[in-house]
Amino acid sequence: MNLEEVDFGDNFQHGFRGNHGTVTACLEIQSHVATAMDNKMFVLMYSADMSAAFDLLRKENLILPQIPNELAAVVQNFLSERKAFVQIGEETSMVFKLPAGVPQGSVLGPKLFSIYTKGLEKIKRDGVEVVAYADDSYVICSARSKAELVSLANTTINEHLDWLKQVGMVVNPDKTELVFFTKQENERIELTYNDLKLVSADSMNVLGITFDHALTWNHQLKCAIQKCQRLKPALQMLSKKLSRREFLQVTTAHYFSNLYYCSEVWYPPLSCKLKKSINLIHYFPLRLSVKDFARKLSYKKLDKLSRRASPFDLNEFKVARCLINFSNNSAPFSLFQDLLVNAVVESRNPTRPWFLDTSRTRIGHQSFCNRVTNISKRLKFEWYGRPRTKEDIRANLKRTFFPYLA
Repeated sequence: MNLEEVDFGDNFQHGFRGNHGTVTACLEIQSHVATAMDNKMFVLMYSADMSAAFDLLRKENLILPQIPNELAAVVQNFLSERKAFVQIGEETSMVFKLPAGVPQGSVLGPKLFSIYTKGLEKIKRDGVEVVAYADDSYVICSARSKAELVSLANTTINEHLDWLKQVGMVVNPDKTELVFFTKQENERIELTYNDLKLVSADSMNVLGITFDHALTWNHQLKCAIQKCQRLKPALQMLSKKLSRREFLQVTTAHYFSNLYYCSEVWYPPLSCKLKKSINLIHYFPLRLSVKDFARKLSYKKLDKLSRRASPFDLNEFKVARCLINFSNNSAPFSLFQDLLVNAVVESRNPTRPWFLDTSRTRIGHQSFCNRVTNISKRLKFEWYGRPRTKEDIRANLKRTFFPYLA
């Protein structure tokens, strides 16, 4: 037996795990918030960022259940009596002992840290959800009234930070944020922990994307566009020096990666007007690549010449890929569970299920399971439960969503 074979039940952790990542973490947060708001609950989220988390892991607080004593002893030995020194040029410091910490870059490091932080499950209860990515944790609280919400959140954050203190972790107060989800502007909520006071802001940065208080994603889109605007002068210069193929490779790596980072989360809920505003940014480098300075070519023609999908089709493809991954891998478990509840399987097409949209309000449509109804109906190939390779699934998805690029 090895540690990879042990299921520690850390379903809230999206770091260091297969079929998980920043996208799945943000989608789960979005689904928790949207579902609670759709049920007319008051919702808030706070973040707790641990300072130098890997360096503060203490072996005496590391609980290793479900594994043989011999393996647990090996792990404890791995963390014991570790030493280090500092080297600058040819000069080295004295060797000193490390009283705590897990070696970063090691194979065991991420797994041990994930086991260590499993104690966060203690704060989960009715109305409290936890989502973590490595040492970043996000806690979503919901209640029927604002007073109940403040009481629940204060209890939760005090238990949360007390637990971190008990296991030797240090919270970075500068990165501890709070957002109260509401359609009303400038509505504030305050939480307290000892001398730490958290006042809700209008938005919060979560793993590189911005959740605003009303889940409109206006600020996220603005930030993505600004990043691309700053790259325009460089692209104009590079378009004169690189071949079309080289230029499109640079554009994909540095321009579109900024524009569409985590777009599975924020693009589908955008209004039609905001989606149209992306077209100008999206097609700018594509016009440069074909020297269409007079803007005579249509969007469809640019798509075909550059072999690049339109913004809408690209994001439909990305959401469909998430749907297939979540369904076939049963992970992340929270999102997979929601999909099961909304699934409709026909006896004639058991390998092509579709999903109901059970949202009551527009905000509820942001829950992942409520937004895949039309996408699942577009998937005409057999995808559910089939032992297909990632390459095969990707090829089928491309044929479904990008037929004009064939």
